[in-house]
Amino acid sequence: LWFCFGSFMLGFDDVLGNGYVAFTAWGYSTYRFFDEFDPEHLHLGKALGADQASGSVRLREFEDGWIVVNGAEATASVQVPGGAPARVLDHASFDDPSSVSPVQSFTLPGWRAVVLLKEGKQIGNADN
Repeated sequence: LWFCFGSFMLGFDDVLGNGYVAFTAWGYSTYRFFDEFDPEHLHLGKALGADQASGSVRLREFEDGWIVVNGAEATASVQVPGGAPARVLDHASFDDPSSVSPVQSFTLPGWRAVVLLKEGKQIGNADN
């Protein structure tokens, strides 16, 4: 789910609203809604530019954080852009960012994506 969602966010134009994402691993006859699809639960604000590549890792900065995607099989070491600490959030932790300690670097397994939440920012749309 997060690899799909993160990859989508790398190219989504939030001004034009040029895309739609859906995810299923259970067949195509049913649709399951995940909190990740709801801006009230997961919203990083406006994109601040295009995505950037560093090896197999692609990052895109938003007002409240970054989307980070590892598009290779191997685990990648990732530095938080700008050196400031950020919280690494995934499906298990995005609804409670305070449960995750801020880091300046982390490892990202292959074919995975995470959200890096900037310090002092909220994951939902309450602050933007």
